[in-house]
Amino acid sequence: MSGLDHNSICTNEDIGGRAGWTSALMALPRKQLVSTVDEIAKEFNVRLIALPASGLGMLKFKDSALEQSFFLGEFPLATASVELTLTDGRQIQGAAQIMEDDSSYATSLAIADAVLAHKVSGYEGLKALVQLGKQKILREQAIRNSMLTRTKVDFSLLSMTDGDDDEL
Repeated sequence: MSGLDHNSICTNEDIGGRAGWTSALMALPRKQLVSTVDEIAKEFNVRLIALPASGLGMLKFKDSALEQSFFLGEFPLATASVELTLTDGRQIQGAAQIMEDDSSYATSLAIADAVLAHKVSGYEGLKALVQLGKQKILREQAIRNSMLTRTKVDFSLLSMTDGDDDEL
C-alpha cells in the first residue's frame, strides 16, 4: 500500500474524510465527473477487483414492539472495486457503493476514490471537483434550511388564550 497508513488515507486536510467524497462528486453533473475520471484513468492500468454490480438492496428494520426483523423496502444499489497500477508499478485500490442503478458510474467513482485516497496523478483535478460538489451541497442545504425556517409554526402563541375555552 505504498507506505501510507490507514489514517492518512481515510482523511485529507484539503477535502475532508473519505466518506464524503462520493457524495460531493455525485452532486456534480455526471458527465463532468465521468469525463474527468476517464482522462485520469488513461494514466493507469485499471483492473476490476470484482465485477461491478447493480441491483437492489434491502433495508432491514427491527420492529421495536415484537422484536422481529422485517424488510422496510428496496433501493437501487451499485458497487465497484478497482485496482490501479501506477507507472512505477505500485498498486492502489478504490471502491464505491452508491444508491443508483449504474455500475459504470460506480466504477468511475471507485477510480476517483483510489486517486483521492492515495493522492496520485489526477488528484488535484478531482480535489477541485470534490470541493465544488461540497459547495453545491452546502448551497442546497442552506436553501432547504431557509425553507424549513419559513414554515416553522410557533405553538407558544396557542398558550396565550384568554382562558374561556378551558372552562366547561
